[in-house]
Amino acid sequence: RDYERANRIGLEHSSYTSSEKIQNAILNSGINDLKNDSFDPMFRFYEKDYDIESDMIAENIIVPFSDYQVSSFIFNPDKKVYYRFQSDEPHVDEENNEHLSVKNIIIQDVDMRVIDSEGRRDVDLVGEGRGYLITNGKCQNIRWKKDSHFSPTEWYDEYGEMLAINRGKTWICVFQNIDNVMVSK
Repeated sequence: RDYERANRIGLEHSSYTSSEKIQNAILNSGINDLKNDSFDPMFRFYEKDYDIESDMIAENIIVPFSDYQVSSFIFNPDKKVYYRFQSDEPHVDEENNEHLSVKNIIIQDVDMRVIDSEGRRDVDLVGEGRGYLITNGKCQNIRWKKDSHFSPTEWYDEYGEMLAINRGKTWICVFQNIDNVMVSK
């Protein structure tokens, strides 16, 4: 926990870990390692940077998670990345003070329900639904499927083929109504 960060923006946003710490915790706890080598990879990757074939221009993406938490991504065509903003302010990595940027954005449309007076939500991640893949200034419709809590999410393009994406950082937004996402030039 980073309690200084917790005091600034909330306890729920103050936990950090690393893959090394997670692996050590698994080894030292007696918990069975859930890794299953029989899983197919989540994505295929293009060998070279690829511009998806789509008429949907995606240079400005707005994801209104709530009335007070609006995330947006602005495309930089020179660097071919999206810069992330939170409520119109640059989202900055507190470790290195750099503006967060990603190559790909996936928006996964799911059902959500508020379950208590605190606003906590139950999110349906098992099932299937629609979404968007956004990369290099373009957007395409995609589908997702997850058979159980113990299976990985599978991603498909609009033709039913395993989703291919560009190499680089990918930000996945799990969102409850993709029709409220604004994708524009």
